[in-house]
Parts: sequence; structure tokens; C-alpha cells
Amino acid sequence: MSSSEKIKNNIIYNTADVATGFFYWQNKLKEVIYHAINIEGLIDNLDKEFLLDTLIIDGYCILLDNFDFLNGDIGNLGFFRGGLTGVNMYLKPTKVTYTAPTVKGGTREIGKGCEVIYTSPLKYYNKQPLIKLINRYSRQLADIDSSINIAVVNTRLTDNFSASDTAVAESLKAYIKEVRAGRFAVITDTPIFENVKKLPQSSPANLNSLYELRDYLLKAFYREIGLNLAFNKKERLITDELTGDDQLLKFNIDTIIDSINESFKICNTTFKLNLKATFNYNITSDFEGKSDIEKKGGEVDEG
Repeated sequence: MSSSEKIKNNIIYNTADVATGFFYWQNKLKEVIYHAINIEGLIDNLDKEFLLDTLIIDGYCILLDNFDFLNGDIGNLGFFRGGLTGVNMYLKPTKVTYTAPTVKGGTREIGKGCEVIYTSPLKYYNKQPLIKLINRYSRQLADIDSSINIAVVNTRLTDNFSASDTAVAESLKAYIKEVRAGRFAVITDTPIFENVKKLPQSSPANLNSLYELRDYLLKAFYREIGLNLAFNKKERLITDELTGDDQLLKFNIDTIIDSINESFKICNTTFKLNLKATFNYNITSDFEGKSDIEKKGGEVDEG
């Protein structure tokens, strides 16, 4: 395989390929959550990225001690992905099943060297983890990216055609393929012109409106998770509007952090830790180049 073919296969994907764009946006939006939440008090074997990734995907994460590695070693503390089982009369889980690479999986009783961290005050009743919100916006953003790619390619050919027979159609396809690829092409067969009919074409999609829609969706995602980020430099909000907006926006991210901290209180008691989740005020806004807390007139934590 030539180097150009490798580049084409690995980098240049079909303009209508929504799946590639979906996974791109899924990762980008997950990173937003990662950067928005700080986790303090983690000891060596407790991994922040694994914890947040599991909380985003499952809505909960298991923390347990004295687990067995496959090589015979005993682990002190670790985060795990697993299932909630052994429900009581209120459907509250009493046990967890867990597994991980290099670790012997098993079943543990909650409250006995095992606790569960949740992202929602609904805890085990929550059936809508953050990944469902992320996937919804990722699909919409990927669809818009695909529309942008198609619109850009279509600017290379401003007319549509119909052909009188298959041979003429194939010749015309070859010509259009060269034009779409950005290469100079010439039709040398005169009868082709006599057997091709130009069709009226609707106006191509407005690229500016597609980019504005993409920014609008990104902004809607930030608003839904509780981040006040303005994309349009022309936007100006008066103090009352901004304060009210922040109160509305902060609800979701504060609820997530509060729920994590409620779980951390139990974990800290059980395992003698000092875990704490906080909002990352280093996430800056495009609105006048200031962070959320600066816009509200608060003091910025320099530490």
C-alpha cells in the first residue's frame, strides 16, 4: 500500500461518514467533563481519569479494598467498573460484581470494604448517565460536520446533469470524479455534450449557517451541563441576566459535584481517605475573556 493510500485510509474519510465524526465529538465532550471537575485527595492507586470516565459512562463507580491481583498480590484500594446486584425491597443494591484487567473479579457487599460513588442524587435509581447526554450532542454535531463537508465538496461542481445512456453517464461520472478530487479534467468526446442535459440546482447549503448551528449546539451542551461559555463575541449580558443565567446553569454541574461528594463522605469514613470533588475554575469563558467566577464578581482562587 502506497503512502498516499495509507493517508487516505487513515485520515481522509468519506464526507458523509457520520460515525467518525460522532466518536471525535464524543471524546471532545467527555474531555469537557474531565476538565470541569477536580478530584482531590487521591492516593497513588486511585486514578482520576478512570473514575471520571466510569462515572460518565455508568453513572457510578465502585471503590473497594483488599482485592486480589492475578499474580497473587493484594491491592490496597482501587476504582472498578461493575454491576449493582442483590437489591432489597426498595431496589437498593446491596452488593457489587466487579472485574478489571490483571485483577480477579468477584462479588462484594456494599459497606464492607466496598462503596459506590454516584453522579446523581437519584443514585442507583438514575438510569440516564452523562454519556447519554454526550452521545445525543455528539450525533448532532457529527451530522452538522458531515453537512459542512458535503457542502464544501459540492462547491467544486455547481451543476447537475442527466445523461441519455449508460456510456455517456459513465464518462460524465469520470469527469465529475476528477473535478471533485480537485484535479483538472477535460471532456474530449464531442457527442457527450450532445447527450448531456444540465439540470436546475438548488442553492448549496449556507456554510456560515452550518457553522453557527454547530456553535449553537456546543453552547447548548455547555449550558445543559452547567458551563456558561459564550461563543459569540457580540453577545453582551446585563448583570441581572448573567446572574440569573449562572444560577440556572450551575445547577447541573453543582448537582453532579455534590452527589460525588456525598458518596466521598461515606468512602472517606470507610477507607480513612480525604477525597473531595470541586469545580475547576480554570475553565475560561470567551465572554470578555473571563472565567465564570470572575463574571459573577467573586474572588478567584489563586491556589
